[in-house]
Amino acid sequence: MPGKKRVLVWTDACGLHKPERPIAYPEGIHQVVADSLNESGEFEAFPFAVVEDCFTPKALDQYQAIVLWGHGRPISPDAQKAIVRQVESGQAGLVGLHSILSFKANPFMSPRLFGQTAPYGWEDGVPMKYTVTKAHPIFEGVDSFEVEDEAYYEPYGLVEGADVLLEMTVPNCETRQSRVFNFDEGKYDVETFKVAGLVTRAAWTYAIGKGRSFYLQPGHETDSTYRNPVVQGIITRAVKWVTETEG
Repeated sequence: MPGKKRVLVWTDACGLHKPERPIAYPEGIHQVVADSLNESGEFEAFPFAVVEDCFTPKALDQYQAIVLWGHGRPISPDAQKAIVRQVESGQAGLVGLHSILSFKANPFMSPRLFGQTAPYGWEDGVPMKYTVTKAHPIFEGVDSFEVEDEAYYEPYGLVEGADVLLEMTVPNCETRQSRVFNFDEGKYDVETFKVAGLVTRAAWTYAIGKGRSFYLQPGHETDSTYRNPVVQGIITRAVKWVTETEG
């Protein structure tokens, strides 16, 4: 399709619907996100799941944007480094979704491409309100939206240069449990506390070398967040923004 930017959309195995592990996306998260991008009419999106041959330098040269969704399954070090080089050089913009931010799974990509320096806590099935905190083309026409999804809590330890655009607030709810990283012991502990009113950064842009990246927090595989038209619009505009160049 002449004139349309090509987008690689990838998910790890957690984003696939399997008989032993049903999720909210029978066709796979990669397919849902790719379909949404294609329906926008601005892109030609190509969905991939689990395989990493799409991350070789030669394969990556075909795309102007990369969208990655993950939930803790590691991407190989060679593939991570290839993605970093592609974004750093300005050859492709990057949109990261949900747990692609995981340090444990992607230690080369997470700090380098998203400016993250600390692990985060989480819990499932939380009603959340997202509020736009700064005007930006990615959130054009959006002031706030609400979903029930998997919440991620601070700290992210974002470095200087990460431009936060969205915050998540937990509305009034009962005391809940959350997994919080224990830095002294190097593991997650379960803590019980009141999370109502807790505010956490939930989306930001980051520049690395000549490239751009954007991270969006919501999108657990058991929740239908990526079918939400508001979220689909955010991702579409994010892909457009990360493929633009300055000047």
